[in-house]
Amino acid sequence: MVGSKLIERAFNSNQRNASAANALCDIFLRKGQYKRVRLYFRMTLAGILIETVQALKLAERTVQFADTMAVLTEGHIHAGRVCHAEGSYGDALKHYKQATEGQPKNVLAAIGFAQMQLRNGGLFSRHIFSVCLRIVDETAAAIHTLDSLLQALNPQKSLEATAMLASLRLHPRPGVSSSDAAQERTKARELLDRVYRTIEQYDDAAVQNGNASGSERPPPRIVVDDVEMHIEFSRLLQSENLDRTGKIFREAVRISEGRVDPRLLNNLGVVSHLLSRSEEARIMYENALVGASALGTDAEAMSTSVLYNLARVYEDLNDDAKAMEAYEKLLERHPEYVDGMYECVCLVKCRSPDVA
Repeated sequence: MVGSKLIERAFNSNQRNASAANALCDIFLRKGQYKRVRLYFRMTLAGILIETVQALKLAERTVQFADTMAVLTEGHIHAGRVCHAEGSYGDALKHYKQATEGQPKNVLAAIGFAQMQLRNGGLFSRHIFSVCLRIVDETAAAIHTLDSLLQALNPQKSLEATAMLASLRLHPRPGVSSSDAAQERTKARELLDRVYRTIEQYDDAAVQNGNASGSERPPPRIVVDDVEMHIEFSRLLQSENLDRTGKIFREAVRISEGRVDPRLLNNLGVVSHLLSRSEEARIMYENALVGASALGTDAEAMSTSVLYNLARVYEDLNDDAKAMEAYEKLLERHPEYVDGMYECVCLVKCRSPDVA
């Protein structure tokens, strides 16, 4: 509070001081006060002049009176953040672009610019072909922006930018060949592996030291708790490392506690099943079956898949009665389900060898 008051006093005494305007704007943004109006009193020859100042005006004043590149860049970033929050995406794009031109290795500027490039891709021509071309161009532009930030010279170590770039490389884009898509998946795999190794190294150090304090900055929670990132990485790993895939799926389930997507539970069940952890798989399948009803139009398809998986794991646990019950429920819903019919017949023959 004392620091904020001193900054306000400095700005009030000289409203052409870019550093004071920048610091005050930063306080506004940290508090989420994008549109809050504050009154400032300034002595003039005509008397006391009352002025209103908002975050955007402070950012614009920072840009107007900046005398160093660092302050100018921060002014554009602050202006971009305000415009971004208010839905003025065209203005946000301009400010972020100018910030990256001033300081190409500024992490906030690059991430903000990439976000606006992506949004820009969906705001153009109504003609479907033009829209497809625009989406490809803008996604490629966003990838280039983040790539430039993370690559030499002077590569920046930003987990947020790394995870975002990996997700963009994985996202399907019209016009990209299968060979190029495979290369993009490989690059995304390397980026996500870098993110996870950083998180794991920090966690290991925290366990060894008893806490995570020290000079090393902890990984940002927005990355650590990103469920979609965990799912994307686990899918990339599932053909090469089931143990690590299961570990990442379990972490995604932990993060989602209380609102776990049943599809995620089913996926974890499948991995556990493949690793011969049948009891763990059973629990995952049963929980997924309970939650599948909340999926709306996808509920029936999901329930069918989970019910079949559950029947198979009951067999592996030698619980033939529950397996048969699950197969029968499955065939009541879908008599045409060939796999279910085959497994049911096999189970009946195993229980009653004399049955033809």
